[in-house]
Order: sequence, then structure tokens, then C-alpha cells
Amino acid sequence: TDCFVGVLFEDTLVRTDVIYDSLSPRWMPWSHRAFSLPIIHPTSILILGIFDYDQGPLTTHDPIARVVVDTSAFQSNTSHLLTYNLHDDPTHNDDCGTITIRLRVEWENEGDAILRSFSAPPRFLVNAQSDKAYRLMRYMIDGKHNMEKATMKTVSLLASELATYVYAYMYMIDIVAEVLLWRGRLKFSAPRPAWIEQDDDDMDKKQETKTTEEKLSIDIWFPIHSVIQFYSL
Repeated sequence: TDCFVGVLFEDTLVRTDVIYDSLSPRWMPWSHRAFSLPIIHPTSILILGIFDYDQGPLTTHDPIARVVVDTSAFQSNTSHLLTYNLHDDPTHNDDCGTITIRLRVEWENEGDAILRSFSAPPRFLVNAQSDKAYRLMRYMIDGKHNMEKATMKTVSLLASELATYVYAYMYMIDIVAEVLLWRGRLKFSAPRPAWIEQDDDDMDKKQETKTTEEKLSIDIWFPIHSVIQFYSL
């Protein structure tokens, strides 16, 4: 393939040089491969799209795969060497190889970046100089399926996304219920009543590790969260 990589970040769209006739392209230091992009919001995502270059004004670059990078997960002023799996299918059920990049996020004032992270990211508009550039950018954002068009595939993808939200919601409800009712119980020791005898086998196993005070006491788990929840209701 005649491969190149498109890079989309906030309101900037750039691309690398084309590596001709290679299934494992590598961009050398003298090629157009490094970009310095301004950053406005700390939670902005970096989108990489891999394409097969096609010449001519009436043709389009054939998309190969893409990957989305969350730049907020990286420490500021530190260089990171990253390898990502590439996918063309939105469900990631395909294998299109990998891509290795070097990424560095720089903030002059990290306090300003923290404050900006509390606000929603602005809406970015990217100008496309040609229809080729527009289609390239469209694939990088949406993938191979245009989510703005109502098709069976887009409806299926949206339904799958909603199902994951329902699963996450039910999972959170289960966690909250367990925390309020049983998790985080209070453990304390109390004197062992005379009518409670310790099992002989358990006594033989733990006799050497237990102190005299521990032998004469028992552990009681008090469901403090259950009592609070019951009282509040």
C-alpha cells in the first residue's frame, strides 16, 4: 500500500508523507512525520487515521484503520512511546495491525490545565480544503459508518452503546446497594461468653499464633451501613 497517516486534533488536520509500496511503513527522521499542535482543552482527543494514498482529483484515499488517543491520560512535559492496535470495525472485532507513536503533552501552567478540565471542551470547526480532505476527516471522526445517517448498521451500533450504558447503570446500582447494606462493616472484638466454645481443630491451628487476650475474645462484624440505611428509611 501507499500509506500515510492523518492526524486530527481539535481544529487542526495534518498528515504525514506517503510511504510507497510498503505493508509495514516507517517514517524516517527526514520525512514529514512530526507535528507541534496547539492545545486548548486538556481532555481533547487525538485521532489517527491510516489511509492508502490515491492520486487524482476524482479519487478518494482508501481508509485502512484508525485509533483514538486520550491525551488527558498522560503526564505533562513527558515524552511517551506508545503502541496502539488499529481497527476499522467500530466494535474492534478486526485486526488491522499496530501503530507506534511518540507523544508529548506540554502545559506552561498545569494549574490552568486543571481549571480548564472542569469545563466542557469547546466545539471545534475544521476547514477542509477539498472533498478528499473532508472525506478523510469524516472517516477519522466517525469511522467507516456515518453515524448521522439512519441505517441498520448505525442503529445496531447505537443500540449496542445503549446496552452498555444500561449494564453500567445496573452495575452501579448493585455496588451502591452492597455498600449501603453490607460493605464496609465494622469489626470489633468482644469477650468470649462461656457458652461459646471454639472448635478444637481451629484452636489447634491457631493456638500458636493467637495471644491469650485473643483466645478469650471473639470477632463480631457489625453491619453499620445496614443500620444507617434502615434508620434512614
